[in-house]
Amino acid sequence: MWRVQSAIVRRATKTASALAGGQVVNVLSQVLLPPAYIAFYGIGVYGEWLTLSAAAAWLLTLDFGLQSFITNALCIEYNRGNLERFRQMQSVALRICLGIVTAGLLAGAGILATFSLNEVLGLAMTRFAASAIAIGLTTQVLIGIVWGQLNGLLVAVGYPHRSQLWAQTQRLLYFCLTCLLVFCRAPLWSIPPVQLLTFILMAAISLVDLRRLAPEAFPTIGYWDGAVARTILKPSLWFGAFTLNQFLLFQSPILVLNQMLGKQAVVVFSICRALFGMVRQAVSVLRLTVRPEITRLAGAGDQPRLRRVYDVYEKCSFAAGLVGSVLAFLAAPRILPIWTRRPDLFDQSLYAAMMLSTIVIVGKDTRLDLQYATNRHIRSAAVCLFSYCAFAAGTIPAVRVAGPLGIAVLWTAAEVVQMIFIQRENREILPNVSAASLLKLCACGLAALAILVPFGHSLTKSSWNAFVLWFGVATVASVAAASFTFGLTGPAGRAYWALKPMRRSPLVTRAE
Repeated sequence: MWRVQSAIVRRATKTASALAGGQVVNVLSQVLLPPAYIAFYGIGVYGEWLTLSAAAAWLLTLDFGLQSFITNALCIEYNRGNLERFRQMQSVALRICLGIVTAGLLAGAGILATFSLNEVLGLAMTRFAASAIAIGLTTQVLIGIVWGQLNGLLVAVGYPHRSQLWAQTQRLLYFCLTCLLVFCRAPLWSIPPVQLLTFILMAAISLVDLRRLAPEAFPTIGYWDGAVARTILKPSLWFGAFTLNQFLLFQSPILVLNQMLGKQAVVVFSICRALFGMVRQAVSVLRLTVRPEITRLAGAGDQPRLRRVYDVYEKCSFAAGLVGSVLAFLAAPRILPIWTRRPDLFDQSLYAAMMLSTIVIVGKDTRLDLQYATNRHIRSAAVCLFSYCAFAAGTIPAVRVAGPLGIAVLWTAAEVVQMIFIQRENREILPNVSAASLLKLCACGLAALAILVPFGHSLTKSSWNAFVLWFGVATVASVAAASFTFGLTGPAGRAYWALKPMRRSPLVTRAE
């Protein structure tokens, strides 16, 4: 009976380790590659590279949320023992994916043959170089979509840690080869084809691993059914709405600030959002670790264990989001002068509002994961899309009234609306899920706002020794308060009892 519990913990630990390694690679890429590009190619050429990369990145929307939906759906069918349905959905989804990629390649080739990128994007490099780079980046993005779906099969059959291992290995190879080419001053047009090889190589390794672990789930394209395609496309399109939300949420405010207040406001808001974005990224490691287990248990119909796993995940996520947001706010006035060498970029009211917004976002995202992992997301995706459309439209009057602070306040309001709706939807998945922990999280956020704003103002004027002392005190106090509020006094013991198996479900037999 204890084997089920140990299997969950073991898989989650392995997945978390792979994700943590991926975060290290991401940080290295963000820190090392930009100065290397600038040093060896010049800032002008690097700017053109970023422009072409951004143009190619929009092709990711062609996935239409298919990868997220089909991975969850296949996991559910596999854990229910419906292997025939599993194979049908996998084959149809892969055919759709290959069709989308082929159409994208043809469209890209047509655009390159019709238009000159140098004129459209204002590039100074030769037309050959621009076209070669664009073709390479376009192919890389589209093949990456196929790679993501193939690698997701390991998640579907109960090996999310293996999937993350190969995904993070691909990122590491991508980073190392890019560094090698940049330091050798290779022509820019030669970099995308080499980067593309990492996707192809790791796709082959992932498939070999899948054949060894679950040969019955090896992909095929030998089956097609229009009815199955329709059952896949409609809900997956709503997953695609989450991609559109990213533009409404992260790009539209920048455009509005640039037009209305200028570059200084853009930089202030972007740096503030990036700092608190690191908190959300850290919490997302926990989210991506637990999400496959939620999908697997939901597919197996094991409601008692699903409720207990989600309970532990929610409490840890809420506590981490609260502590991380508080510490980011306190550290910001000291970090910014070192990071940017511009202490004037710190705006306490903006950072206080973003702290509260981040706490609310963590709560909303944690609750949304329950629907995201079980493919019960359509109504919530619609609410999120409409609320973010309202947010994007409301940024103009918000900036006129309060500048960047108005955007942060409006963002918080949009997240609260979504959180209320998502809480109601979650009751259809877990009938006993309570709003009490959400209320505690929001109350803690408001309490932190009331306590830390005056405290943080005096902290910015203190000496470094005093700052380190008080920051340490604040760390201990926030951790203790979060642990007590969310019942994590002794987290390991709490998690142990929460995952303690009840009567074993006869459906929970795979991947354990």
